[in-house]
Amino acid sequence: NIGTIYAHLFNYDEAIRRYQQVLDDHDEILDEKTKVIVYNNLGNIFYSIEDIQTAYSYFEKAHTLAIHASYKEMIAHSLAQLSRADIKLGNYKRATEFAGLSEGIFEELGDLNGKQINLLNLAKIAHKKNQIDKGLSLTKRGIEVAKKLKDDASEIRAYKLLAKLYRD
Repeated sequence: NIGTIYAHLFNYDEAIRRYQQVLDDHDEILDEKTKVIVYNNLGNIFYSIEDIQTAYSYFEKAHTLAIHASYKEMIAHSLAQLSRADIKLGNYKRATEFAGLSEGIFEELGDLNGKQINLLNLAKIAHKKNQIDKGLSLTKRGIEVAKKLKDDASEIRAYKLLAKLYRD
């Protein structure tokens, strides 16, 4: 929790240190689902500081462990995170695959955290394919879900994407 507080305060170095300390000191007693969240949070921090390769490795760890723990919500969420990182890396083929897998799980689970990320991923992929109307529709849906989940960061990203889509 302290790592999360530091991350929300944009003190990423201290957040990383706190999360890593928990993993180092308590690895053998941490619940797998807690580890999935810690790996995801570390991935988010590294994504925020533009270290996409390191973010990707943490998102992969989160995904692998989510599968092992049968943590369906985080399987979908981690797929969305991997897709987001692949988009940033320019790997649109793999990003599309991950986004499709994530979308299928979220269709079953509903509007849970991660769905807004995946909708924006799908919108960015549509934008890349010059499918502006599809991108607009997906982005607007992403805004709805982000608002419902009170995810201000995704909502802001969505409005920026919406502006780019309208511009194009």
